[in-house]
Amino acid sequence: MIRQVLRTVGIGCLLAGGILYLVNTPQGTDASLEKELTAIQKELALVKKELAISQTVSSKTPNSTKFTNGREFTVAPGTASSDLSKKLEQEKFIEDAKKFDAYMEENNYTDKMKSGTFMLYDGMRFPDIARVLLGL
Repeated sequence: MIRQVLRTVGIGCLLAGGILYLVNTPQGTDASLEKELTAIQKELALVKKELAISQTVSSKTPNSTKFTNGREFTVAPGTASSDLSKKLEQEKFIEDAKKFDAYMEENNYTDKMKSGTFMLYDGMRFPDIARVLLGL
């Protein structure tokens, strides 16, 4: 009996709260909604321009002064991360194969490497090389 009374009171409170919410919610006019939409569209256009500028400034191109002497590097399908590290060391892209292999393992990149021929540049750091080999 008490359970039914409490349930009824609870449902009544929920309904009353919902009705009060709907009655007290201010409704915008069409003109104010149009103004708000126009303002948001202008802000979106500005953000798109800033993003394009940001991407242009931060993009790393092969002609960048940071990377010089580009050479092709081929990764065969199924190449183990340790073998890849040794090959990178042999071709003088990195100085220490064990450190690069450890970097790849720490970041869980060992199973995500792509096969193919990649352009690597002298002066690339481990994250730069990893991004290229992961196809990012």
